[in-house]
Amino acid sequence: MPALSSASLHSASTATHVPAYGREDVEVGIVHIGVGGFHRAHQAVYLDSLLAEDEAARSFGICGVSLLAQDRRIVEVMNAQDKLYTVLVKHPDGTLEARIIGSIIRHMFAPDDPDAVLSLLADPQVRIVSMTITEGGYFHDAARGAVQLEAPDLVHDSTHPQEPRTAFGYIVEGLRLRRNNGIQPLTVMSCDNLHANGDVTARVVRALATEIDPELGKWIAEEVRFPNSMVDRITPRTTDADIAAAAQVTGLDDAWPVTCEPFKQWVIEDRFGGDRPAWERVGAQLVDDVAPYELMKMRQLNAGHQTIAYPGRLLGLTSVHQASTDPTIHALLERYLEESAQTLPPLPGINITDYSASIVERFSNPQIEDSLARLSFQTSTMMATYVLPVVRDLLDQGRAAPVSIAVVACWAHFLGGVADDGSAMDIVDTRLPDLQARAARQRRDIFAVVQDNPLFHGLEGRPEFERPFAELLTQIQQDGVRATLDAMLS
Repeated sequence: MPALSSASLHSASTATHVPAYGREDVEVGIVHIGVGGFHRAHQAVYLDSLLAEDEAARSFGICGVSLLAQDRRIVEVMNAQDKLYTVLVKHPDGTLEARIIGSIIRHMFAPDDPDAVLSLLADPQVRIVSMTITEGGYFHDAARGAVQLEAPDLVHDSTHPQEPRTAFGYIVEGLRLRRNNGIQPLTVMSCDNLHANGDVTARVVRALATEIDPELGKWIAEEVRFPNSMVDRITPRTTDADIAAAAQVTGLDDAWPVTCEPFKQWVIEDRFGGDRPAWERVGAQLVDDVAPYELMKMRQLNAGHQTIAYPGRLLGLTSVHQASTDPTIHALLERYLEESAQTLPPLPGINITDYSASIVERFSNPQIEDSLARLSFQTSTMMATYVLPVVRDLLDQGRAAPVSIAVVACWAHFLGGVADDGSAMDIVDTRLPDLQARAARQRRDIFAVVQDNPLFHGLEGRPEFERPFAELLTQIQQDGVRATLDAMLS
């Protein structure tokens, strides 16, 4: 079987979608830092679609930049394949849709040649630098809204700005070179699943720049745009089975395809410092304010994950698909989505009923492998960020919140670390010692998890929360999760 490359592209099966444009006509206009599976299944796919129908977009080809030692292999694979790769879309009925993406036309491993990356960032042809570096790569304390300038890598980048290690070090030095050479500044766009990702990115870039040169920090604050964005597509890790499946469907050997669900969404704040691709022509939403769309995702998708995670694990289930198709949890999820939708403002271009239904369908896709253990990682942060704000808003509006409170009661019981069948459950959480000590007291003090717990600020002492919480948790302790939820849902 031929290896995937420009030369072998004509050998792809007729069922495979291939780039419908001449890649030789595409120039680098976007530098993307962090070329992982999500970027390759999301932003690069949108651009690939746009390149096929909009000649103006061909000045916005992507140069991928990878920074971390563990990323060397993906750079080697992509370069060996002429930067082509397969996206394998997994439909719920088992159908596999294969598409070869060509929008990444260059890929660099920054530690091998940092000067080449900086030169590219200073190139007038490049107008956007985007990122998917995961939340942990931002050196940002969300609770305090503070940049962690004391982090060793940021200390290095502030003292050796021309030899950067981090995405932010490269961006700041690239902006400095553009300022010094009289070149229009880049637009810096985060595509990470991070609340107010553009605002956070701006905070970190400006703080690092100011640490290096206060005048540079001031120039960036005045001249550089950092649009917020909201991204969504479930993209599991690539397995050996996925590699084999991609080869079978396409007839080409791709060493690192990426798999994903059919659904994708990209909402972008239309606030750029210069030209941008017309992403709206291929399904992205360009809006004045991303915040309400992000709120919708947090309260429906992210909180929906929490809704299925805790009862699912207590019932001995392990996967998202298992939990979502369990009759009790399926009904709980549908009712939760109806309840949380009451806290959302109307959104242009969004039918919230259809959006909620799409979440149930997505979670129920048996082809997408996702674990409940992953959804319940750092459980207290997830609850505080996604579910408890829904409870507060509903109660503040004078509405009942029975389903959301049931999710909180399941979580409180889950903290005991024992499933309903008596088996032990692993829990990963930085607050675990305190939470488990509280959970151990719950049978004699039903509010042990709630009282004097900063996570429950605004809820402690409110009878409209505490009464149903106590009733549900007591019933779970006596009758188990399934019987309790079935009784509530009926």
